[in-house]
Amino acid sequence: MHFDFNKADIKKEYIPLLKEVAKVLKENPNINLRIEGYTDDIGTKAYNQKLALRRAMAVKNFLVKEGIKPERIQIVGFGKERYIAENTTPIGRLTNRRAEFIVIQVPTQ
Repeated sequence: MHFDFNKADIKKEYIPLLKEVAKVLKENPNINLRIEGYTDDIGTKAYNQKLALRRAMAVKNFLVKEGIKPERIQIVGFGKERYIAENTTPIGRLTNRRAEFIVIQVPTQ
């Protein structure tokens, strides 16, 4: 999912996706998530690190409001360090302003 420039607000277009993620997590208690936040390269390293973390936290907060226990969701912000597209075009920068989900399998006992 992607974010507008300098924003950590979840776009309406991603709400159905996040509701589906919450549904899958509810149906699979042995799955946890790590949400990774990223930015484009505009701004300082320190600012982008905080913005990336705010983006990951916004996603986590949405999932918690959907009934997922907060301890099942880790967040991390990578700022602009791990870009996946060139930062020289508007499309490239938009692509880099994102949050990604990493599935963590919890061993069953």
